Amino acid sequence: AERKVRGIAIPPALLDEILHPLKDNPDFAKIDTLVLACTHFPLLLDGLKQSLPQVKFWVDSGDAIGRRVKSLLPEAINGSAAPVHQAWLTGPDVQFELLKRYLDAMNCHQLDLVPMESCD
Repeated sequence: AERKVRGIAIPPALLDEILHPLKDNPDFAKIDTLVLACTHFPLLLDGLKQSLPQVKFWVDSGDAIGRRVKSLLPEAINGSAAPVHQAWLTGPDVQFELLKRYLDAMNCHQLDLVPMESCD
């Protein structure tokens, strides 16, 4: 998903390789619904649909995760002020400009580096 955010195409063969354990399951043909239980998975939805054509229903948990995070925020920043879109990196990104272009398109113009050693 991070490659796709940077504008790098994800080869269908790579997704097929990643999905191989799922496809090897003896009950694989019975799967008609998948829950995208990670915030990154919706970014891969087009490729997942190509790799898993028998799946008819895709459940995107992103909105539910967003609502839950919002409910945990203090009242002071939970809707009473203009939103500030920020992103933090825990290490240098060799494809920074590609990532920045994607985040800019999502109205996220503040990108900061927080080295892992400062998270201890």
